[in-house]
Amino acid sequence: MSDFDFVELRSLDFALLLLFRETLRVGKLTRAAERLGLTPSAASHGLGRLRRAFDDELFLRRPHGMEPTDRARRLAPMIESILAQTQEALSGERAFDVARLRRDVTLVASDMTLAILAAPLLACVRRDAPGLRVAFRAPLQGGAARELREGAVDMQVGPALRGDDLLVRPLYAETFRVLARRRRRSLSLKNYLAADHLLVAMDGSFHGVVDEALRRRGLARRVVASVPNFLAALAMIAESDMLLTAPARLAQAHARAFGLSTCEPPLDVGAYDVSITRARRRRADPALDWLCDQIVAILADTPTPSRRA
Repeated sequence: MSDFDFVELRSLDFALLLLFRETLRVGKLTRAAERLGLTPSAASHGLGRLRRAFDDELFLRRPHGMEPTDRARRLAPMIESILAQTQEALSGERAFDVARLRRDVTLVASDMTLAILAAPLLACVRRDAPGLRVAFRAPLQGGAARELREGAVDMQVGPALRGDDLLVRPLYAETFRVLARRRRRSLSLKNYLAADHLLVAMDGSFHGVVDEALRRRGLARRVVASVPNFLAALAMIAESDMLLTAPARLAQAHARAFGLSTCEPPLDVGAYDVSITRARRRRADPALDWLCDQIVAILADTPTPSRRA
Protein backbone atom coordinates (compact mmCIF):
# COMPACT_ATOMS: atom_id res chain seq x y z
CA MET A 1 0.00 0.00 0.00
CA SER A 2 1.39 3.42 -0.94
CA ASP A 3 1.86 6.32 1.47
CA PHE A 4 -0.94 8.11 -0.39
CA ASP A 5 -3.36 5.24 0.27
CA PHE A 6 -2.33 5.18 3.92
CA VAL A 7 -3.07 8.89 4.27
CA GLU A 8 -6.51 8.34 2.71
CA LEU A 9 -7.29 5.52 5.11
CA ARG A 10 -6.32 7.67 8.09
CA SER A 11 -9.04 10.15 7.10
CA LEU A 12 -11.69 7.52 7.95
CA ASP A 13 -12.68 5.77 11.14
CA PHE A 14 -15.46 3.38 12.15
CA ALA A 15 -17.56 6.20 13.60
CA LEU A 16 -17.77 7.74 10.12
CA LEU A 17 -18.71 4.41 8.55
CA LEU A 18 -21.45 3.97 11.15
CA LEU A 19 -22.69 7.48 10.39
CA PHE A 20 -22.82 6.58 6.69
CA ARG A 21 -24.82 3.41 7.41
CA GLU A 22 -27.31 5.07 9.76
CA THR A 23 -27.90 8.02 7.43
CA LEU A 24 -28.62 5.59 4.62
CA ARG A 25 -30.96 3.59 6.86
CA VAL A 26 -33.08 6.39 8.33
CA GLY A 27 -32.76 9.02 5.57
CA LYS A 28 -32.24 11.91 7.99
CA LEU A 29 -28.95 13.14 9.43
CA THR A 30 -30.53 14.29 12.71
CA ARG A 31 -32.10 10.84 13.29
CA ALA A 32 -28.82 9.14 12.42
CA ALA A 33 -27.07 11.36 14.97
CA GLU A 34 -29.64 10.50 17.62
CA ARG A 35 -29.26 6.76 17.01
CA LEU A 36 -25.46 7.06 17.32
CA GLY A 37 -25.48 9.36 20.34
CA LEU A 38 -23.95 12.26 18.38
CA THR A 39 -24.80 15.95 18.46
CA PRO A 40 -26.21 17.37 15.20
CA SER A 41 -23.06 19.44 14.71
CA ALA A 42 -20.84 16.35 15.16
CA ALA A 43 -22.93 14.45 12.62
CA SER A 44 -22.75 17.34 10.15
CA HIS A 45 -18.97 17.52 10.63
CA GLY A 46 -18.71 13.76 10.14
CA LEU A 47 -20.71 13.90 6.91
CA GLY A 48 -18.34 16.57 5.67
CA ARG A 49 -15.38 14.28 6.40
CA LEU A 50 -17.09 11.44 4.53
CA ARG A 51 -17.71 13.68 1.53
CA ARG A 52 -14.07 14.75 1.43
CA ALA A 53 -12.80 11.19 1.85
CA PHE A 54 -14.92 9.82 -1.01
CA ASP A 55 -14.90 13.00 -3.09
CA ASP A 56 -18.67 12.84 -3.48
CA GLU A 57 -21.72 14.50 -1.92
CA LEU A 58 -22.96 11.01 -0.85
CA PHE A 59 -26.27 12.36 0.52
CA LEU A 60 -28.31 15.16 -1.03
CA ARG A 61 -30.75 17.21 1.02
CA ARG A 62 -34.31 16.80 -0.19
CA PRO A 63 -37.68 17.84 1.31
CA HIS A 64 -38.23 14.25 2.51
CA GLY A 65 -34.72 13.82 3.93
CA MET A 66 -31.25 12.79 2.74
CA GLU A 67 -31.20 11.07 -0.64
CA PRO A 68 -28.13 8.86 -1.35
CA THR A 69 -26.20 9.53 -4.52
CA ASP A 70 -25.34 6.77 -6.99
CA ARG A 71 -21.84 6.64 -5.49
CA ALA A 72 -23.31 6.18 -1.99
CA ARG A 73 -25.48 3.31 -3.22
CA ARG A 74 -22.44 1.61 -4.73
CA LEU A 75 -20.44 2.11 -1.54
CA ALA A 76 -23.20 0.86 0.77
CA PRO A 77 -22.63 -2.92 0.36
CA MET A 78 -18.86 -2.51 0.81
CA ILE A 79 -19.21 -0.39 3.94
CA GLU A 80 -21.80 -2.78 5.35
CA SER A 81 -19.41 -5.68 4.70
CA ILE A 82 -16.55 -3.86 6.49
CA LEU A 83 -18.73 -3.23 9.54
CA ALA A 84 -20.09 -6.79 9.58
CA GLN A 85 -16.61 -8.34 9.37
CA THR A 86 -15.33 -6.02 12.08
CA GLN A 87 -18.22 -6.95 14.35
CA GLU A 88 -17.53 -10.63 13.69
CA ALA A 89 -13.85 -10.17 14.54
CA LEU A 90 -14.62 -8.34 17.77
CA SER A 91 -17.27 -10.77 18.97
CA GLY A 92 -15.69 -13.99 17.74
CA GLU A 93 -13.96 -14.71 21.04
CA ARG A 94 -16.78 -13.49 23.28
CA ALA A 95 -19.99 -15.28 24.08
CA PHE A 96 -23.01 -13.43 22.71
CA ASP A 97 -25.15 -11.97 25.52
CA VAL A 98 -28.46 -10.66 24.23
CA ALA A 99 -29.19 -8.96 27.57
CA ARG A 100 -26.16 -6.66 27.02
CA LEU A 101 -27.03 -5.86 23.43
CA ARG A 102 -27.29 -2.15 22.56
CA ARG A 103 -28.52 -1.81 19.01
CA ASP A 104 -31.26 -0.71 16.60
CA VAL A 105 -32.68 -3.14 14.04
CA THR A 106 -34.96 -2.33 11.10
CA LEU A 107 -37.47 -5.01 10.12
CA VAL A 108 -39.57 -4.70 6.97
CA ALA A 109 -43.00 -6.34 6.88
CA SER A 110 -46.52 -5.65 5.67
CA ASP A 111 -49.17 -4.50 8.10
CA MET A 112 -50.71 -7.98 7.80
CA THR A 113 -47.51 -9.64 9.06
CA LEU A 114 -46.99 -7.01 11.76
CA ALA A 115 -50.54 -7.54 13.02
CA ILE A 116 -49.53 -11.13 13.84
CA LEU A 117 -45.87 -10.71 14.74
CA ALA A 118 -45.10 -7.26 16.16
CA ALA A 119 -46.73 -7.48 19.60
CA PRO A 120 -45.27 -10.88 20.68
CA LEU A 121 -41.87 -10.04 19.18
CA LEU A 122 -41.70 -6.72 21.01
CA ALA A 123 -42.71 -8.42 24.27
CA CYS A 124 -39.85 -10.88 23.81
CA VAL A 125 -37.36 -8.12 23.01
CA ARG A 126 -38.38 -6.02 26.03
CA ARG A 127 -38.04 -9.04 28.30
CA ASP A 128 -34.77 -10.54 27.05
CA ALA A 129 -33.00 -7.76 25.12
CA PRO A 130 -34.02 -4.41 26.63
CA GLY A 131 -31.19 -2.59 24.84
CA LEU A 132 -32.48 -3.64 21.42
CA ARG A 133 -34.83 -1.28 19.58
CA VAL A 134 -36.83 -2.55 16.61
CA ALA A 135 -38.03 -0.23 13.88
CA PHE A 136 -40.92 -1.90 12.03
CA ARG A 137 -41.29 -0.49 8.53
CA ALA A 138 -43.58 -1.03 5.57
CA PRO A 139 -42.03 -2.46 2.40
CA LEU A 140 -41.26 -0.12 -0.46
CA GLN A 141 -42.57 -1.07 -3.87
CA GLY A 142 -39.83 -3.16 -5.48
CA GLY A 143 -37.10 -1.87 -3.16
CA ALA A 144 -36.68 -4.36 -0.29
CA ALA A 145 -33.95 -6.47 -1.91
CA ARG A 146 -31.90 -3.40 -2.75
CA GLU A 147 -32.29 -2.02 0.77
CA LEU A 148 -31.12 -5.33 2.25
CA ARG A 149 -28.07 -5.35 0.00
CA GLU A 150 -27.23 -1.74 0.88
CA GLY A 151 -27.73 -2.32 4.61
CA ALA A 152 -30.59 0.20 4.81
CA VAL A 153 -32.71 -2.49 6.50
CA ASP A 154 -31.73 -5.63 8.42
CA MET A 155 -34.38 -8.16 7.41
CA GLN A 156 -37.71 -8.65 5.72
CA VAL A 157 -40.52 -10.94 6.85
CA GLY A 158 -42.80 -11.71 3.93
CA PRO A 159 -42.64 -13.32 0.49
CA ALA A 160 -39.11 -14.57 -0.09
CA LEU A 161 -36.75 -12.35 -2.06
CA ARG A 162 -34.41 -14.00 -4.55
CA GLY A 163 -30.71 -13.52 -5.14
CA ASP A 164 -27.41 -15.29 -4.52
CA ASP A 165 -26.45 -12.53 -2.08
CA LEU A 166 -29.57 -13.06 0.06
CA LEU A 167 -30.31 -15.62 2.79
CA VAL A 168 -33.85 -16.98 3.00
CA ARG A 169 -35.27 -18.78 6.05
CA PRO A 170 -38.71 -20.30 5.30
CA LEU A 171 -41.45 -19.79 7.90
CA TYR A 172 -44.79 -21.10 6.64
CA ALA A 173 -47.12 -21.36 3.64
CA GLU A 174 -49.94 -18.83 3.85
CA THR A 175 -53.44 -19.63 2.59
CA PHE A 176 -56.59 -17.52 2.41
CA ARG A 177 -59.96 -17.04 4.13
CA VAL A 178 -63.03 -15.01 3.23
CA LEU A 179 -64.16 -12.48 5.86
CA ALA A 180 -67.68 -11.09 6.11
CA ARG A 181 -69.86 -9.26 8.61
CA ARG A 182 -72.66 -11.82 8.28
CA ARG A 183 -71.86 -15.23 9.70
CA ARG A 184 -71.22 -17.86 7.04
CA ARG A 185 -70.32 -21.53 7.48
CA SER A 186 -69.62 -21.86 3.79
CA LEU A 187 -69.88 -19.83 0.62
CA SER A 188 -70.79 -21.05 -2.84
CA LEU A 189 -68.92 -19.80 -5.88
CA LYS A 190 -72.18 -18.35 -7.23
CA ASN A 191 -72.76 -16.26 -4.09
CA TYR A 192 -69.08 -15.29 -3.94
CA LEU A 193 -69.22 -13.91 -7.48
CA ALA A 194 -72.51 -12.12 -6.82
CA ALA A 195 -71.09 -10.18 -3.85
CA ASP A 196 -69.16 -6.91 -3.83
CA HIS A 197 -65.50 -7.30 -2.86
CA LEU A 198 -62.86 -5.19 -1.15
CA LEU A 199 -59.23 -5.66 -2.21
CA VAL A 200 -56.04 -4.81 -0.33
CA ALA A 201 -53.49 -3.48 -2.83
CA MET A 202 -50.61 -1.13 -1.97
CA ASP A 203 -50.46 0.09 -5.56
CA GLY A 204 -54.16 0.96 -5.73
CA SER A 205 -55.00 -1.72 -8.30
CA PHE A 206 -58.23 -3.69 -8.53
CA HIS A 207 -56.69 -7.04 -9.55
CA GLY A 208 -55.15 -9.51 -7.10
CA VAL A 209 -54.37 -13.21 -6.71
CA VAL A 210 -58.08 -14.10 -6.42
CA ASP A 211 -58.86 -12.28 -9.64
CA GLU A 212 -56.03 -14.10 -11.37
CA ALA A 213 -57.36 -17.46 -10.15
CA LEU A 214 -60.82 -16.54 -11.42
CA ARG A 215 -59.46 -15.33 -14.75
CA ARG A 216 -57.88 -18.74 -15.35
CA ARG A 217 -61.36 -20.22 -15.01
CA GLY A 218 -62.94 -17.63 -17.29
CA LEU A 219 -64.67 -15.91 -14.36
CA ALA A 220 -64.52 -12.49 -12.67
CA ARG A 221 -65.71 -10.91 -9.42
CA ARG A 222 -66.80 -7.34 -8.70
CA VAL A 223 -64.13 -5.41 -6.80
CA VAL A 224 -65.71 -2.13 -5.76
CA ALA A 225 -62.78 -0.62 -3.82
CA SER A 226 -59.14 -1.18 -2.90
CA VAL A 227 -57.24 0.02 0.17
CA PRO A 228 -53.50 -0.04 0.94
CA ASN A 229 -53.59 -1.99 4.24
CA PHE A 230 -55.50 -4.72 6.04
CA LEU A 231 -56.42 -2.71 9.16
CA ALA A 232 -58.53 -0.34 7.08
CA ALA A 233 -59.98 -3.28 5.16
CA LEU A 234 -61.12 -5.12 8.31
CA ALA A 235 -62.76 -1.97 9.65
CA MET A 236 -64.57 -1.40 6.36
CA ILE A 237 -65.83 -4.99 6.13
CA ALA A 238 -67.21 -4.68 9.67
CA GLU A 239 -69.40 -1.78 8.49
CA SER A 240 -70.55 -3.14 5.12
CA ASP A 241 -71.81 -6.20 3.25
CA MET A 242 -68.64 -6.51 1.16
CA LEU A 243 -66.40 -9.57 1.27
CA LEU A 244 -62.64 -9.57 1.90
CA THR A 245 -60.38 -12.45 0.91
CA ALA A 246 -57.34 -12.18 3.18
CA PRO A 247 -54.41 -14.24 4.50
CA ALA A 248 -55.70 -16.98 6.80
CA ARG A 249 -53.48 -16.18 9.79
CA LEU A 250 -54.57 -12.56 9.77
CA ALA A 251 -58.22 -13.64 9.56
CA GLN A 252 -57.87 -16.02 12.49
CA ALA A 253 -55.99 -13.52 14.64
CA HIS A 254 -58.27 -10.49 14.17
CA ALA A 255 -61.68 -11.49 12.79
CA ARG A 256 -63.27 -11.75 16.22
CA ALA A 257 -62.05 -8.32 17.31
CA PHE A 258 -63.86 -6.78 14.32
CA GLY A 259 -66.98 -8.94 14.71
CA LEU A 260 -66.34 -10.82 11.47
CA SER A 261 -66.85 -14.43 10.47
CA THR A 262 -64.56 -16.40 8.19
CA CYS A 263 -64.93 -19.29 5.78
CA GLU A 264 -62.90 -20.96 3.07
CA PRO A 265 -62.87 -19.43 -0.42
CA PRO A 266 -65.09 -21.33 -2.87
CA LEU A 267 -62.15 -21.77 -5.24
CA ASP A 268 -58.49 -22.71 -4.98
CA VAL A 269 -56.60 -19.44 -4.58
CA GLY A 270 -53.32 -21.20 -3.85
CA ALA A 271 -50.77 -20.28 -1.18
CA TYR A 272 -47.58 -18.27 -0.89
CA ASP A 273 -44.46 -18.83 1.18
CA VAL A 274 -43.60 -16.43 4.01
CA SER A 275 -39.89 -16.23 4.86
CA ILE A 276 -37.23 -14.18 6.61
CA THR A 277 -34.81 -12.64 4.11
CA ARG A 278 -31.41 -11.19 5.08
CA ALA A 279 -28.26 -10.11 3.29
CA ARG A 280 -25.86 -13.07 2.99
CA ARG A 281 -22.84 -11.00 4.00
CA ARG A 282 -24.43 -10.51 7.44
CA ARG A 283 -24.89 -14.22 8.09
CA ALA A 284 -22.44 -14.06 11.02
CA ASP A 285 -24.51 -11.52 12.96
CA PRO A 286 -25.54 -13.08 16.32
CA ALA A 287 -28.07 -10.32 17.08
CA LEU A 288 -29.93 -10.94 13.84
CA ASP A 289 -29.64 -14.70 14.39
CA TRP A 290 -31.27 -14.30 17.80
CA LEU A 291 -34.06 -12.10 16.42
CA CYS A 292 -34.74 -14.59 13.61
CA ASP A 293 -34.99 -17.42 16.15
CA GLN A 294 -37.57 -15.45 18.13
CA ILE A 295 -39.64 -14.82 14.99
CA VAL A 296 -39.55 -18.51 14.08
CA ALA A 297 -40.63 -19.49 17.61
CA ILE A 298 -43.47 -16.95 17.69
CA LEU A 299 -44.90 -17.98 14.35
CA ALA A 300 -44.53 -21.66 15.21
CA ASP A 301 -46.72 -21.01 18.27
CA THR A 302 -49.34 -19.19 16.18
CA PRO A 303 -52.25 -21.62 15.73
CA THR A 304 -52.67 -22.91 12.21
CA PRO A 305 -55.91 -21.50 10.80
CA SER A 306 -58.71 -24.02 11.15
CA ARG A 307 -61.22 -24.87 8.49
CA ARG A 308 -64.13 -23.80 10.67
CA ALA A 309 -65.73 -20.37 10.49
